Amino acid sequence: MPNVAELDLHDLPIGEQIFANDPNPHMIAAREKHPWLARSPFGIVITEYLACGEILLMDDRLKTPAEQVVEIMGGAGTNWARFEVECLIARDAADHDRIRSAVKMAFSPRAVKAYQQRIQQVVLALLDEWAPMRHFDFEAFASRFPVAVMFGLMGVPPSRISAVKDWLEIVGQSFSLDRRIFPQILKGFDELWEFIDSLIKEREASRARDARDLLDELIAAQSSGSISATELRDLVLFLFVAGYDTSKNQLSHIMNFMLDRPDQWRHCAADRSYCDRVVDESLRHSGVGTSYRSVAQELQYRGVSFPRGTLLIFPMGIVCRYSGPFHAGLEFDPERPNANRHMAFSRGMHSCLGMFLARLQIAEGLHLIAQRLKDPRRDGELVWRLFPGVWGPKHLPIAFETARPS
Repeated sequence: MPNVAELDLHDLPIGEQIFANDPNPHMIAAREKHPWLARSPFGIVITEYLACGEILLMDDRLKTPAEQVVEIMGGAGTNWARFEVECLIARDAADHDRIRSAVKMAFSPRAVKAYQQRIQQVVLALLDEWAPMRHFDFEAFASRFPVAVMFGLMGVPPSRISAVKDWLEIVGQSFSLDRRIFPQILKGFDELWEFIDSLIKEREASRARDARDLLDELIAAQSSGSISATELRDLVLFLFVAGYDTSKNQLSHIMNFMLDRPDQWRHCAADRSYCDRVVDESLRHSGVGTSYRSVAQELQYRGVSFPRGTLLIFPMGIVCRYSGPFHAGLEFDPERPNANRHMAFSRGMHSCLGMFLARLQIAEGLHLIAQRLKDPRRDGELVWRLFPGVWGPKHLPIAFETARPS
């Protein structure tokens, strides 16, 4: 059985701008050389839908590569490094189940549905502020959206958004594997940690509230002894970071598609259910996330051996373009009947805890934004973030006509 290191594989320029701008020619070339494997400067890339799904379910042989990321970034001994190796996504087996079980009901479909009105209020407030401009960088607008939603769900005053957004922007690049920006990541992380610590202490010191929000639910998990004080802070920080780049970048992906599809944009404004289909198809075609795993025990799959310590990269957000049960996968088609079979939220024990909240807030936001921003069009150069990390438009200037609020 050949070792993966012995295979002749295509070298994907992951981490370079040329790949981020258009991954298609590189992924297609990789799959022509080998049907499900490629190399990259960071590790082995799994390039096939079925292989991604099956390997990610091998939780007993895989672990999240937090230690390797800390080593690559040169962050040993920092609070950021402790967070990376101890946060929910880095926990394994029983410890992971304990933390996830303590809070999972707060992210169930039923619980998330109760957040719908708050999400709508946040989006409408943002639109009242931004829509009169008639042109702006959509990415900058979208960057206010998920943090405003999370603030609303946690009962945090919106006046504190500006500073937190900047911290989230840089901390979200921890898995970019770009060591050059680590000093900024470390500074942003420390400031974000202090903010969350003070937020929790303020809430714990406040008198009993008539209505419980998401932060109250998480604090209750600590009070019951299910999670520790540090785990509570890690979890709140993780939710802020994980929900920030993913949601705003996915919304920016959708706008980039819609600028070339005015009929679909008008459909989004008219039909809320259609927005759910657009969100699923965007997650299938251009999901923002990439999953990483390190081989904890030698893994054998389809006649290939992966030694312990091999770093595996799963480009979940784009692999459905090239393989899987999707007809004409390179095309963006919201009417696709099986778009919800994407893997944008990963697989296995580390599948996304906040997947239902993410889908709801993006779809709600899309519907309301489409009603207020009429006839959007490009108004400058589209610039892409690097891939991996949380991929998506870095700058997306648009102009539009402003509709009156309904």
